[in-house]
Amino acid sequence: MTNYFLFKRLATISCLSTLILFLFSCKPRHKYAIEKTWYATALESREMDSILIQGQQFIDSMGSGTTPEQNVQLYGSNNLDSIKKILQVQLDSIRIMKNAALESTIFQFRKDSVALLSFSGRTDSMKWTRDTDSSLLLSPLGLTGTLDEIKMTIIELNDSLLRLRFMENGASSIVSFKPQAK
Repeated sequence: MTNYFLFKRLATISCLSTLILFLFSCKPRHKYAIEKTWYATALESREMDSILIQGQQFIDSMGSGTTPEQNVQLYGSNNLDSIKKILQVQLDSIRIMKNAALESTIFQFRKDSVALLSFSGRTDSMKWTRDTDSSLLLSPLGLTGTLDEIKMTIIELNDSLLRLRFMENGASSIVSFKPQAK
């Protein structure tokens, strides 16, 4: 059943992309302005959005223009309503996982140049430095975790917003953060 494998791949790519998106988020224009606890609020990724849109279009168009016999050949069943429901549940689960990962992403930048990065309850420590005015470099401390060096671009940094761009496998994503309420 090719549709099952397509959605399984879509789910895997989406989960990994979401996790990596959060692993790669943070940079300052003024070193001390970033020294706060930041909560992720939004994720912009054309690639991920495109995958989700294509998945929805596939579900919506499944079986249109085909006969029941062709549906059996293409999808292994002529009961496309059940297959569509299963695929829709999988696609909705991807969206829910993406939102849950976003809501549980917290970056804390400390004055001692240590960044605590929390993703879905898992926290890792990294050293943060500014590479340029618009770049943030996160390097492993060697104390915990298994994260590699991460370089991000600071798109915007002020008292109420931090927006970071990172590249993963040639795809650009932007994560927006708000500071912890005082």
